[in-house]
Amino acid sequence: MITFVAKDGDGNVYGYWHGQSNRPIEHAPIVQYDTEGQFYIMPGASLTEAFCASYCFEDDDLFDDFKQAFAELDVRFVCDGWQAVYDSEITPEDDPANLHSEIYNRERVKRGLPPVE
Repeated sequence: MITFVAKDGDGNVYGYWHGQSNRPIEHAPIVQYDTEGQFYIMPGASLTEAFCASYCFEDDDLFDDFKQAFAELDVRFVCDGWQAVYDSEITPEDDPANLHSEIYNRERVKRGLPPVE
């Protein structure tokens, strides 16, 4: 359901969330799986855009610098600024965090344990 493509220095991994519908990578939102075992959908049309928006949070000039530098490498951003990236954030119907909780609780119930919130 996920194509993992990057790992940061803290051990978090990043990829594309295909979900239960197995959406193609060009339509797959960016997902982070952190070292606590939690999933987060990240805003951004690409991994590069998502990383830049996160790194440049609240710094329009820095985002513009990164956007220009990546454009010189033929890597284009859809959004014009870090805020626009966050404003474009979506929550897929099959959100990985919700799916993870559903599967986890289903397995707990199979073992005679109550589900957790």
